[in-house]
Amino acid sequence: MAEIFYFLSRLLRVQVTAYHERKLIGSPTAQFHCRLALSVIAVFQSHVEWVSINHIMAHEGQLLVLFCTLLSDENFRLPAAECLLQIVSRKGPAKERTPLLILFNQGAIASMLEFSQLASAQPLTEVNYNFLKRLTEVLVGMGTQLCSLYGKEPEVTKPDTLAMYLQAVLALTHHQSLSINQTAATLWVALFQHDHLNIEPELQFCLLLLLPRFINPLPRFSSQYGGSAARC
Repeated sequence: MAEIFYFLSRLLRVQVTAYHERKLIGSPTAQFHCRLALSVIAVFQSHVEWVSINHIMAHEGQLLVLFCTLLSDENFRLPAAECLLQIVSRKGPAKERTPLLILFNQGAIASMLEFSQLASAQPLTEVNYNFLKRLTEVLVGMGTQLCSLYGKEPEVTKPDTLAMYLQAVLALTHHQSLSINQTAATLWVALFQHDHLNIEPELQFCLLLLLPRFINPLPRFSSQYGGSAARC
């Protein structure tokens, strides 16, 4: 399986590069490379949830880096996000999940922050919504893993990119879609209830930004009895 994953990773990288090169010069073969790359991603989708974490983290987690890179391309970003979601949602012993925190590295978080902000600024089409929904679930999954490991596993420390990560979650929390911002809201509950993370200054700062959103006066309407009442 290790050899298969290495081959597929190389094949995906080659096909994505070929697609971009052909697309740049207007070659009709670009779509062939695009379809082939999507087929490779589909193979990953059927495997990343259950294969050994060692295969996913091989070569210093290059496969995860590749998936994060693909978030920048409209053709690949949804299936790439779905692969990441399956990976960050993995269950199992702490020693098998701890390597997933590599997604908190500078490059991955910077990419997710950029793409969450860019996609949030775009019109809410069905394609854009589906991507943002998956990206939100990926970020929530990362936070869930962090909450379950931080303070319990000695080798797990506070990510240096925590502030940037929270900024990405904030961008989606303020999204116009109720489904997206409610998904993000579930993570804030877990973070503020965490015995160690809830005292971190990065999270305390976010609280100041979140209060106006979650503690708004309820709209009022005139009741049939001549008074007014809060709308339920």
